Amino acid sequence: MELRLPLRAAHRDERRGAHVSPSAARAPREPHDAHRLLQPLTELPDAIASLKKLRNLEAAGNQLSAIPDGVAQCELLQVVDLSNNSIRSLAPLKDLKELVSLKVGNNQVSGLELAYGELEHMNTLSAPHNRIVETPRGIGQLQMLVVLDLSHNKLEQVPMEWGNLTEKKLQQVRLAGNPLADPRIRRFVESDAPSMVKDLLNHVRKHGFKEDAGGGKKGGKKGKKGKKAAASPSASDDDGEDNIADLLAAMAKGSDDELD
Repeated sequence: MELRLPLRAAHRDERRGAHVSPSAARAPREPHDAHRLLQPLTELPDAIASLKKLRNLEAAGNQLSAIPDGVAQCELLQVVDLSNNSIRSLAPLKDLKELVSLKVGNNQVSGLELAYGELEHMNTLSAPHNRIVETPRGIGQLQMLVVLDLSHNKLEQVPMEWGNLTEKKLQQVRLAGNPLADPRIRRFVESDAPSMVKDLLNHVRKHGFKEDAGGGKKGGKKGKKGKKAAASPSASDDDGEDNIADLLAAMAKGSDDELD
């Protein structure tokens, strides 16, 4: 059951959720206040931090430019819909561990930093039409994910870790509208067919972008140099032994001369 309330009224039943839409931004006190119902919200009150049991926050279709820091105190939040706003950062959501559904499409978000390792029940991650340049590490840990929509962003690579997502759970992966570098992935995402998901996951398991691949190769080259370098110190050790022997011999000769 979804309870649609002005945010200030959510105190009365915060367990069920708070729906904040333009048409419910303020409850009119007088007839002449009725026009205010049509005014979109430009901010959420800091008092939202007091809603400790809030589980559902819906504020789609407003003119929000930021998420108040107080949202980080709503640790039981499960459903968040902030689509169609002008939000740039999801920082207040990054430590929430009970999220099940997050929808932030049509904003100005550039990153998706969340507590992926703790989000055991997340089934929907939707952030189309934003400014996301790269996918954050950890999405591959969302074993209950059903819908993943990152379409119409600025993604060039699909990480290999996506291959860890559960085929039997995942039903939709939307990546259309991104400047994807891999031509096969571009072909996969042209269709939303269920078979595409399986083909995509199989492909990225073998050919997905591995962020530390460059470091590994460089490390290998350094390893070869390391072997050569290891040989040099042994030669230096031999030279050192020879020098000590010469020094002892010279000392011994000096002693003989003194005796003579």
